[in-house]
Amino acid sequence: MGKSSNWGQSFIDLAAKKGLQLKKPTQSQFNRFINYLLIGKDNKDHKVVSVCLKKVKSTNKNNWVWVEIKNKKGDPGWIFGDADFIVFEFQDKFLFIPRKTLLDYVYKNVDFDSPISSNSWDAKYKIYQRHGFLDQITQLKISKIQDLPNSYVWTK
Repeated sequence: MGKSSNWGQSFIDLAAKKGLQLKKPTQSQFNRFINYLLIGKDNKDHKVVSVCLKKVKSTNKNNWVWVEIKNKKGDPGWIFGDADFIVFEFQDKFLFIPRKTLLDYVYKNVDFDSPISSNSWDAKYKIYQRHGFLDQITQLKISKIQDLPNSYVWTK
């Protein structure tokens, strides 16, 4: 991927160091929240893994991540996309979580019955909506999701 940009560059570099091929998604795949396609070293079975990459701000000292249920237009958010894995990028690592496993966790643990909050501080396991937007987002504790089944870490 000859294109050099800050966003995703450390992911691209680390994938290359691991001997993986990286492919850009088609426009259709990109529209379904797939940022990269990873192709294994031994590609006899043509195993391709799709990822949706999410950067966690380094100022996030509370160990929480945002998850998008609906986007700012009110359409289904990236948690409902087609990616095999949601990959959260931290300062020192990438945390891979199977998207369907994360979605199941959201359904089981987020309070969908309480009124939607307009306060970001009240978004922990509750639905928050920014003023003037149709999004619905929630915050999940990293320590609770990092050990979900089939999750793994790439250390930078």
